[in-house]
Amino acid sequence: MNRLNKAKPKLKLAEDVEFTVNNSMAGAIALKAISEDDSIDDLKKFEQLIAIGIGTEGLEYVKQQDYSIMEWGTISNAIMAAISEEELEDIEKRLGEDSKNE
Repeated sequence: MNRLNKAKPKLKLAEDVEFTVNNSMAGAIALKAISEDDSIDDLKKFEQLIAIGIGTEGLEYVKQQDYSIMEWGTISNAIMAAISEEELEDIEKRLGEDSKNE
């Protein structure tokens, strides 16, 4: 069973700032539930997705950087891509198509 790999993906936010992404099944389920919950404000969704994805320390770092809304979205999408082992561009393309279908 050499297929089991406990290596965690990393999210690099700056040259010397990197966070481990929570790609556990429990984390993925929580992220999916949050991303699909229309009762949660988009800004709160970003915060919750980031906190689950890279932890509260990661969320606090992001808050301190004064990132734009677009950058918060990119960070959230990067977390989703890391969890699903997809390319960021594929996630963004799929999300763009989903919003067109609404």
